Amino acid sequence: MSVLDRLPDELIELITTFVKDPLTQWLLKNTNRKFRDAVRALPLPRVKLAYNKEYWLWETAATTNNIGALKFLLQNKMPGYSSRVVNIAAKKGRLAAVRLLIHTCKKPSRLLEIAADNGHLKLMTWLADNTNAVCTAATLPRAIKCNDVPVVRWLCQRYTYNKYVIACSMNVTRKTPMLEALIEDYDEDDVLHTAALHGHSHAVKWLCATRSDLDFAAAKLCAVENASNVYRRPKDFSLTLRWLDRKISKNV
Repeated sequence: MSVLDRLPDELIELITTFVKDPLTQWLLKNTNRKFRDAVRALPLPRVKLAYNKEYWLWETAATTNNIGALKFLLQNKMPGYSSRVVNIAAKKGRLAAVRLLIHTCKKPSRLLEIAADNGHLKLMTWLADNTNAVCTAATLPRAIKCNDVPVVRWLCQRYTYNKYVIACSMNVTRKTPMLEALIEDYDEDDVLHTAALHGHSHAVKWLCATRSDLDFAAAKLCAVENASNVYRRPKDFSLTLRWLDRKISKNV
């Protein structure tokens, strides 16, 4: 049975009178205002772009969080669906749409990364609690670049990152609230030593400026030990040693 067979006779007559597009006309009459406005914005005619039109309907339903339209599209097995639809719903933070479409997603971890990139903490919590989504090491630096402190704090509390990931992440931001959120659940001496060992000069500089009770001498030994490797970044290690030397001389 086609979509056309499911519609009332009066609606079919109206459709055939004005436009040969039963799906669009059904959606115009049976969905919410945001979705209707979005569908009306589609150019007509669209006969040659049937696949793109159907995908666009999926995407519009997901981005407007229109559960009624999504259920209709799912029940009638409309073509045009792809993983991009649920990805767009996650990017927009549409929790209801993601919950409805999650069974079609083979990589929920990707949705978690998309939600983290766009600061949708509620969606991240739901994915972590109800799916097998896990956070990768790349998610944290990307969330930091978005300057979303609550998301970064949630990631650090929810997942146990190793000291190297924390030190690398501290090296990509200059904002104090973000740096404090990164380090609050970790041993500060360990993070300092790891940052010095790998030449993360910005992280070392911030720790030297804001902390006074850390073992800076041991951190300097870590930097000196690794600075001789030819494949390391000499400028970063030079800056790292400079900040540590200044801090040690001040403490003396």
